[in-house]
Amino acid sequence: MRNYLILREKVRAFRADPEVIAALRAAHVSELAEPTLGSGETWRDVQGFTPNIEALAARGMGFERLDQLALEHLYGVR
Repeated sequence: MRNYLILREKVRAFRADPEVIAALRAAHVSELAEPTLGSGETWRDVQGFTPNIEALAARGMGFERLDQLALEHLYGVR
């Protein structure tokens, strides 16, 4: 129980950190809950789709910063 309570406090501090909130936004984490397929679409509808890799790479996802902040919170240096 003690470990759970320690981790719970770390999670609360992580989620309340303004830099973490900004990093979550930059990483588009909320978009992970959005369905990949449109309404009425099946995998067959997108089977041959090829994404624009260069555009996706230029957009970036910001996970490196988010990962760093998570580790700093776990290490107790934030």
